[in-house]
Amino acid sequence: MIGTARKRPRFFPAAGALATAAGVLVATLLACGRPAHETDVVAVYDGGTVDRREYESWLAYKGVPDDATRRLAFAEKIALTEAHAARALEAGWDTSPPVARSLEAAERRVLTRALRRHLAAEIVLPREEIDRLLDEKRDKLVKPGKVRLRNLFKELPPGAGAEERGRLREEMERLRARLLAGEDFAVLARAESDSLSRHRGGRLGAVAPGQLHPEIEEIAFALGPGEISEVIETRAGFTLLRCDAVVDARTLSEAEARQRIRDFQTRRAVEDRWRELRTEMVAATEIGYDLEAMRNPGTSRDELVGRVGGREVSLAEMDGLLRAMRAGRVPDGVRERQVLAALEGLAFGMGVAERARRLGLAERPEVAAALSWARSEVLLTEAVRRRAEDELEPPTETELREFFAEHPRVFRRPPAYDLSVLRLAVDPESPREQVLAAEEGLAALRAGDTTFAAAARASSQHPSSEAGGRLGWVPRPRVAAMGPAVLRTVSDMAAGDTSEVVLQDRGLWIVHLHDTRPAVEPSFEEVATEVEARVGTRRGNELAAQIERELIEALDVRLVEN
Repeated sequence: MIGTARKRPRFFPAAGALATAAGVLVATLLACGRPAHETDVVAVYDGGTVDRREYESWLAYKGVPDDATRRLAFAEKIALTEAHAARALEAGWDTSPPVARSLEAAERRVLTRALRRHLAAEIVLPREEIDRLLDEKRDKLVKPGKVRLRNLFKELPPGAGAEERGRLREEMERLRARLLAGEDFAVLARAESDSLSRHRGGRLGAVAPGQLHPEIEEIAFALGPGEISEVIETRAGFTLLRCDAVVDARTLSEAEARQRIRDFQTRRAVEDRWRELRTEMVAATEIGYDLEAMRNPGTSRDELVGRVGGREVSLAEMDGLLRAMRAGRVPDGVRERQVLAALEGLAFGMGVAERARRLGLAERPEVAAALSWARSEVLLTEAVRRRAEDELEPPTETELREFFAEHPRVFRRPPAYDLSVLRLAVDPESPREQVLAAEEGLAALRAGDTTFAAAARASSQHPSSEAGGRLGWVPRPRVAAMGPAVLRTVSDMAAGDTSEVVLQDRGLWIVHLHDTRPAVEPSFEEVATEVEARVGTRRGNELAAQIERELIEALDVRLVEN
């Protein structure tokens, strides 16, 4: 309950969210049996050294180049992990179920990357095939100019009138004035934007002609680096754009074109093989679950509620698997298909890890090092989490109410749509034929020759196909994640409508709207638990970052001149 004192509040994100970009010197040395004195020393600190081999191994694991200006920061993170992951290991924290699950998941991620690289290395494309594709795509060697954009978007509530539209425009004009006065666009976008891009500081990336709505595109491509647009008004709301950079048009050389073709065809082949592996591994694994126990609020988080092969799954781990899928918490009316999908994902991950081990990939030096780094990052996270948990004080009800009042949009329940969807992937070799086929299918739907559910089960490539395309209630931000064309289509539909064929990215969508639900402004009492969780998580993150800074300072890391 709000305001109740708790000795050990648990306000921490999943393992990995608190982890620093730290390496794993101690685990690497234990795994490789290599004394540090055999290599050059990059840095020294209170209690140890960072040698050249482990430093370069950490760079490879992180996928970052050596940078003299950041070398001290890199060495500090390696030293931090060496010192505190070792202590976590000595204390036996790796044997606790939550940490053991995090360690297992970290290993699966590393071995998954290793197996994908292995599959890619096995693919050999005949020169004749590349020549053929190059001849077919010569007209695409000219790459159009692009602009790197950020956006800040304010959404108009459904049914908003002229007064609401005017108020929102004034608010956007004030935000623009703050940006022109020098405020950081990324920081303001994270705090104020209604777009999903707010999680990336408003970053949209490099945008090519044809990717934006025409009225917005004209403005975007007229901006120079660093310029901020006027407030742009559309049917959905108001937008501000910032141009980070302009990428000039250019013509690819034949060598570049060949490499791009090779990379694209390799990725396609790997994805095809990956889908085959998933089907094969999931079919070979016995999966079971107790949905009633998962939905029961009285079920202990340690209680076993699922099984993948011979491996049991607790309610706590099931919760984590569903969170990773962004499917919500288990007790909150989770659907059976979500549970099955999560357990199938675990079965696939376990199968991939086992396949990688059988192929000997885990013994390859670079993979063995990556496994050690990944394990030690989890142990470091646990060391920091335990200290932060002892120091963190729960927020008072007054603090929670103040946070709620200062961040009303965070807790606003956006409009939601009860949807069914049918999605077909588009082969770039024959898009027109596929559009025509989709339109024929839509005509059959409207003529009553088939039902939406039957059509989705028969031809949709969306994960909802087995459920007849039914998604249930989907909040507007999740509809936006499907793509702007899908969002515009759904926004214009009335309950009972079936859309036209919608082209979005490399997919063709047909959407059926069962019903709509307006936005809701909840009271504090209605979302008190969510407010408490958000404030606690924010404080936990801030405290964890502070603890890491203190630990690094205590190590007194110093670079060694070579």
